[in-house]
Amino acid sequence: MSLGLKAQRFESAPPYVVVSSGRRNNTSANVSSELAEWCDSIKMDIEPFYQPIICSDGFHCGYEVVARIKHDGMWKSPGHFITALEAQDAISQLDETMWTKVMADLEMYRFKRGMVTVNTSVQTLEQQNFGDLMRRLKQRYDAIEGAKPVLNVEVTETAKIKNTEAVVSSLSLMSDIGVGIILDDFGSGYNSLGLLLTLPNVSYVKFSMEITKATCLNKKAKALMKDLTHVAMSHGAQVIFEGIETRRECEVISKLAPGVYMQGFYFAEPARVGDVALGKR
Repeated sequence: MSLGLKAQRFESAPPYVVVSSGRRNNTSANVSSELAEWCDSIKMDIEPFYQPIICSDGFHCGYEVVARIKHDGMWKSPGHFITALEAQDAISQLDETMWTKVMADLEMYRFKRGMVTVNTSVQTLEQQNFGDLMRRLKQRYDAIEGAKPVLNVEVTETAKIKNTEAVVSSLSLMSDIGVGIILDDFGSGYNSLGLLLTLPNVSYVKFSMEITKATCLNKKAKALMKDLTHVAMSHGAQVIFEGIETRRECEVISKLAPGVYMQGFYFAEPARVGDVALGKR
């Protein structure tokens, strides 16, 4: 099945009141043993969901892929299970499973252009075997005929980096094999700023929902974020703002600088690849 990004402009999509996407951990650390056992079946239960990324002119330009796990008949966001995975040292298993399943989605549903970005933790990037997996997956991807989107690895939890050299090495490999790099939660800690200066080919930096909200509510924060946006762009990185939930937030962020990107429930909530392909979301 061939899937091109529609030339659809998002102007008045309704805000959605749903659990947050991405890899935010907003739950208590007291994860039940039942939940921990449930997470053992991650390879079977995990599924990629796709959320549109929107250009400042309102046009759809790609997807961020976020993890969902089905439990008791409901799709759970990472805030419900990341703590359990961390306790079991299973974050890398999550990342590797997500990349493998995303690659299968892209082989079946032929997205023709734009970008597809997949969250990947620094714990995973610190492991050499992840680079081996990505080489194999990228070879499969390159064998797909015709136009296809750019792949991006979105680096999460940069504040938890223990081995900067290993992370830089993994990301340099990503760049070498043609996978773009996105730094999540940019500006929230020294590590993300340091990686922007250290890595030669950061494609995008992403500001969190909390920063988006502050930018839209506080004049001082807005001025600061305008400066940081220009700093990132001056280093060759494009900028994505997460957590857009209202028309006003969309308008404020889109005017910070030409060419900023946005995502959030104002435009669309994450959806399964089949629903995206059929235009249901």
